Amino acid sequence: MSQLQIIQCPACGANLSYSGGPETTLTCEYCHASVMVPEGLRSAAAPASAPQPPYTPAVLSDGVVLTGPALLVAVVGWLLNQASAQTGMNIAKDPMASARIAQAADKAMRTLKTQETAAISLPFLTADSNGPKNFQIQLTRATVDEVARGATNQSNQPPVKPKRLFGF
Repeated sequence: MSQLQIIQCPACGANLSYSGGPETTLTCEYCHASVMVPEGLRSAAAPASAPQPPYTPAVLSDGVVLTGPALLVAVVGWLLNQASAQTGMNIAKDPMASARIAQAADKAMRTLKTQETAAISLPFLTADSNGPKNFQIQLTRATVDEVARGATNQSNQPPVKPKRLFGF
């Protein structure tokens, strides 16, 4: 299994995640520029495997399992709190920023199926009179387990339905 590599987009400066494979280019999800993968990072194609579900289930010590959309919503809520603390702004009130965080959380949860950590980098998440605010964080499986534990301690019901949280 190859390690996650970070490649910087030359057009916008965003961090792009590359987890190995024969791909010669990546597409920046922010500016849609094509970015060449350095030849030294490329590896032979991995054998095809069965598709993995997108979310890492969190099995807690008391046997409670939080998985799927409920786990994703809990992680998104935690990321919104982290982004608000990092930027000094209430990110949850910004629908575009909230949607970007939800999308990044989904991608990170998929990465955590095969990796121990997932890098989240959202340049220009929001802005204020002082300029743009960026958000970067490393999400680990241990963090996801702690978030799941906190969500199940609050109630036995899923925390919030995604429609209500993000307005779509």
